[in-house]
Amino acid sequence: MKCKVISTERIASCPTLCRHRYMLCLQHHPHKNQHLMTIHNTQATDYVANTEYLVCLPEACQRVNQLIDLPSTTVHTLADVISLDPAMSAMLLKLTNSAYFGFSQPITTISHAISVIGKNDLRSLVLSSGAVDSLESLANEFMEMSEFWHHSIYTGLLARALSAYLSDLNKEEMFISGMLHDVGKLVIFNQSPDIARELINKGITSSRWVKLEKQRLGFTHADVGYELAKSWGLPEMYCDCILLHHDIKGETKFKLAKRVIITANRIAEIIDNDHAEENVDEVYEKLKCKARLGLTFEQVKQSICVANEQAFGVMETIYPGSTLIF
Repeated sequence: MKCKVISTERIASCPTLCRHRYMLCLQHHPHKNQHLMTIHNTQATDYVANTEYLVCLPEACQRVNQLIDLPSTTVHTLADVISLDPAMSAMLLKLTNSAYFGFSQPITTISHAISVIGKNDLRSLVLSSGAVDSLESLANEFMEMSEFWHHSIYTGLLARALSAYLSDLNKEEMFISGMLHDVGKLVIFNQSPDIARELINKGITSSRWVKLEKQRLGFTHADVGYELAKSWGLPEMYCDCILLHHDIKGETKFKLAKRVIITANRIAEIIDNDHAEENVDEVYEKLKCKARLGLTFEQVKQSICVANEQAFGVMETIYPGSTLIF
């Protein structure tokens, strides 16, 4: 679906138009998760719809996302679409030649890259590139985008590494779910600068942050992120993980995936707040038993080491400049 370009002035002055466009996106990308398919929070839905302008994924990203679900789609068809987007093409080749995948031979063409990583992993990489491009429009004085993407991408890398020890999870799907878990914060900071200022000035914990959002807005950044992910037509697992990344008791058929995102986010927060990347003992000790996912200390330690090894290259590829805060 190609988003029609409408001036920001016209959209800002017409909330009904914003909501109409938003609902068109939802109709174009029907959500398959029946228990969450209905609009779970109309306030959050209106909030996303009334963003200054609807944040759309790049056309190439939308097209790839659609084509991957079609059995008849070939590698060459996908390569042709991606090649029309120079930035996406460059990102794909950089990542497939990085430590993220660890291939021994250089990969020089888009079609070769798709062949070796597969369609599902391709979707994840394309979504990561498209999300960064789309959400850049929400940048404002209250959110340092390099810090935001540093935490988000690192959470994704941790989720990917942790999932390697757990069965029935796709590592690249875990990466994207982790990377996008906080996208709702960008919308709130863009829409409600007064609340953004209050949240930042308080310097509060993530649990307190969520409670304050609920008190002031009636919903949280997780609700907003869920609605945004639905409007993008993302797979239901991504949507559920975004919605429930602070809710260990929340119901979903993707329980293990949700728990991995919660754990990855918690590890990233501990390391960000305590600068504990060199002290895995401290990180593991601060994780509650449920958040350890049944993994041993050595497995958690190795997951952190893998994420740390991949962090610089992946962050600099997906969001250049996010490594400057190291």
